[in-house]
Amino acid sequence: MELSFQHPRSGEWAHDCRDPLREARFTYVAPIMERWAMADASQVRMLEVGFGRGLNTAMACRMLAETGFDGEITSYGCEPNPQFVQPWPAPPAEIEAHAPWWGYTVEDLPIHADLHLYPLSAAHMFPLLAANSIDWIFLDLFSPAKHADDWQPELWPGLANVAAPGAILTSYTCARRVRDGLEQSGWRCEVLRRPNYRDTLRARFLAGDAPKP
Repeated sequence: MELSFQHPRSGEWAHDCRDPLREARFTYVAPIMERWAMADASQVRMLEVGFGRGLNTAMACRMLAETGFDGEITSYGCEPNPQFVQPWPAPPAEIEAHAPWWGYTVEDLPIHADLHLYPLSAAHMFPLLAANSIDWIFLDLFSPAKHADDWQPELWPGLANVAAPGAILTSYTCARRVRDGLEQSGWRCEVLRRPNYRDTLRARFLAGDAPKP
């Protein structure tokens, strides 16, 4: 069974089907860890917007373990359509120990004490999170070109509200509307261009640059 899954309306795959775990490592987690002051951190609070099966969150936990990080890790996720991920494949060995939620259904959420997973859209989840509470954000919704309904205007102020000062966000999409939405709400964006690999969006939250209400 495929590790990724398809949106039933557009047929779009949720991950790079050639190697979803490589995508999680190199598109989402590694670009954050390159800029995160790990030696000074006692905790990491991460949010995956478009949780799906949680590949990015699990990979982040694995890579933190690889560094010897022994601080507190708290994970949040929102998946507005949890039925899309059914049925579940066998857990991949690379992340099995770091994905205790594997096989979740709506009925058995939350799965794990360190994971808070909501079957909600991002706009409906943000009010449940404390302001300035998230350090790492994985923005992994279906593409803005095919799924504009997932990229509502409320997304950008919501991300800015939950982000801690200096938070880092990564995404597979470098679309102009995504960069504009982030930059207008206080994020500094950069596009990572790497040989033989897709471009990646990385953004840092600069709280002082956010527009005043």
